Amino acid sequence: MTSMIQSSTLPLTQNQTAIWLDELLFEKSPMYNIGAYHEIKGHLEVELFAEALRKVVAEHDVFGLSIEQTESGQAFQRFTPQADYQMPVLDFSDQENPVEACKQWLDAHFQEAFDITQAPLYRFALLKAGEGHYFWLMKMHHLTIDGWGYSLLTNQLLANNYKALAGAPLPEHPKTAPFSEYVQDDLAYYGSAQFETDKAYWLSKFESLPPLVREAKDAQSAREQLLPVSKLKWSIARADYQRLESLAKAENVSVFHLWLGILATYFYRSTGQERLCIGIPVHNRSSKAQKNTIGLFTGLSPLLIDLNDQMTFSELLAQIRHTLRQDYRHQRFPIQELVRSLNQLTLGERSLFQLSFSYLMQDLRLSLGDTTEQVNIMTGDMNKRPFDVWLRDFSSTGDVELDFYFLQAYFEETEVVRIIERLKAIMQDILIAADQPVSRINILQDDERALLIHGFNDTATEYPKDKTIVQLFEEQAEKTPDQTAVVFEERALSYRELNEKANQLAHYLRDTYNI
Repeated sequence: MTSMIQSSTLPLTQNQTAIWLDELLFEKSPMYNIGAYHEIKGHLEVELFAEALRKVVAEHDVFGLSIEQTESGQAFQRFTPQADYQMPVLDFSDQENPVEACKQWLDAHFQEAFDITQAPLYRFALLKAGEGHYFWLMKMHHLTIDGWGYSLLTNQLLANNYKALAGAPLPEHPKTAPFSEYVQDDLAYYGSAQFETDKAYWLSKFESLPPLVREAKDAQSAREQLLPVSKLKWSIARADYQRLESLAKAENVSVFHLWLGILATYFYRSTGQERLCIGIPVHNRSSKAQKNTIGLFTGLSPLLIDLNDQMTFSELLAQIRHTLRQDYRHQRFPIQELVRSLNQLTLGERSLFQLSFSYLMQDLRLSLGDTTEQVNIMTGDMNKRPFDVWLRDFSSTGDVELDFYFLQAYFEETEVVRIIERLKAIMQDILIAADQPVSRINILQDDERALLIHGFNDTATEYPKDKTIVQLFEEQAEKTPDQTAVVFEERALSYRELNEKANQLAHYLRDTYNI
């Protein structure tokens, strides 16, 4: 730490501040490590690849970012040029199982936490598993990059640099801007008229907080802001996904809207809550230059959804589309500022929403020409939200992946397995009829439906065939006269009391109807 801040430093953005505060609470946590490893097969010019990456690092100031803190507790970011980056190249080809050795190394190194006070806040490495077989690690701290920036780094900048160094024509260099310029622009946003307009909009939407979707099973664990995260996956065949795309087009919405509708339907049906809040990412890149800049622009926005039994799924989609159009006009207002204004600092985002949904369509492949590759997303092993869903659609031909990240203090793994199965049932039902009420959409698998209809209704039991029901009742009344027999007018009646009621009814029928 330093007590003096030089002129070359800048304040943190609000999104960065939220991450920095978490880092103070959870020192040395990998929660904000983001990236992937790319398994590359084919002819790769290793030296050209390293040089292409060096050029990307040198051209974007965010690679030199580190955090400084004054003695008074203020945090600033410094941008230190990284002009001569040298990527490590490690050879595992002499190992007994080179591929497995590479993957173990990748997993272990990805979970290592960054020291955010020290640049660089990125780790790249190329691992050789054999001739024509490589693994490239891309790992960065979330302070420096978001999903859009990751796609920009791999698909455009790095791949284009590599192909240009190999002699291919270089596409026109997109107009870009230093991330530090956005930081200054973000600072100017506060105190502006737009900031006040955005604040008033969000406060009016949250005059009352939506109910929690799930109370924690373990209250002590839930008080911890950061918990070990569990992960499950659902792969959707491209053919099925194309049917969803056709349905979205017919409903005049996007597939993103469609998935929000599916999630809202499930949690409405399973909890009965008529107001749900789902956190969604917003890109916050307003200019062409920002869309070509590596950095952390993306924030989270709370989407409020109202449901009722009469609403059709089509009407739900229309509501989601309309609400998002309104919300996007005010998307720059940081969720951290909303949490602060609502005096919900203790629980933070968790007080606004326990669910989040992220839809990643960016192409993360390197596209190096004579190679093929598979991208494997990596995440930290800690989280602070109870239930996150990530949909990853990285190609036009392969399967679509849904990743479920959940905290077992709120959701047990067996339950999340069931949730995934029920989401499948909803998907199939809306493909048949999207105009049906959400209250009638099927959320059950065949085995669950059979259990409800047949299993729970299988009340057959053996009883003496030589006695009447009256005799059997009298025998039971003698055995347990004070045990509850029925609930009458919301009050439990014992066999003794029920017998008195029966006698009263018998007298009434005899005196009134001569029965």
